[in-house]
Amino acid sequence: MQYHIECGVGGIFRHRDAANGGVAEGGFDWAGLDYDHVDAEAFYLETQTYNLPVVYPGQANVQESVGKLAPEAGYLLTAAFPNLTLDQADQILTETEGPGGGFLDNGSSFGVYSRLNLYAAAGRAAVLASGQSSQAARAIPSSPTGISPHN
Repeated sequence: MQYHIECGVGGIFRHRDAANGGVAEGGFDWAGLDYDHVDAEAFYLETQTYNLPVVYPGQANVQESVGKLAPEAGYLLTAAFPNLTLDQADQILTETEGPGGGFLDNGSSFGVYSRLNLYAAAGRAAVLASGQSSQAARAIPSSPTGISPHN
């Protein structure tokens, strides 16, 4: 069976070729979807920089605080993980940000958005959110930063 690779909002999917038992013309075979996490992560990392050279060397090896530059960016995670606080989400975005110094990363609040690695941040947020749920059930206090040391 042949597959086509498609990139969509939800990631990278493979679906069956219509000529080989998949979707008829004009339809979409949702049952034939096969999400590929490895391909999705590789695609995300590749398209974060497109392997373009660093144009702002002062930003290249600097971790920027998302909470200071663009505190509203945390809502990108809290919308999907409502158990997270905005501070926790901003910290996750800071810890998982991609390489700096790219053509949009001039040190501004706009530039920090170009460094957000939402793929990695969502993975870490999911672990933290599930840890918070189990911690709440066991009544274990969280660390001072709000991020469990067990994750």
